[in-house]
Amino acid sequence: MASGMKPAQGSMALAEMKEFASFPAATQRYIRRSLDIGLDRDDAVARWSRDVVESASIRAQAKLYGGLPMLSETVPDDSGLDAVEPFLAPLITVVAFDLGQ
Repeated sequence: MASGMKPAQGSMALAEMKEFASFPAATQRYIRRSLDIGLDRDDAVARWSRDVVESASIRAQAKLYGGLPMLSETVPDDSGLDAVEPFLAPLITVVAFDLGQ
């Protein structure tokens, strides 16, 4: 018998869908837009922008998200400050941008 039972993946997916559905519509839209930009799907400006301000925001987000592959390669293996510092600065920049949106 397994001592560390985990919920079935389907249960977890349903829980995540319920949580996503509880977000305001604007938050859901930003998350979908961010996934399109981060995964480099289609033309995010054409799909998501409603005005010039949003177009500029999407372009800035795409430029910032362009560094995500490099950021994922720099995830530190240990928690020492010397290892974490080069990772945290770019991560905080991305997080600050997303929170500002």
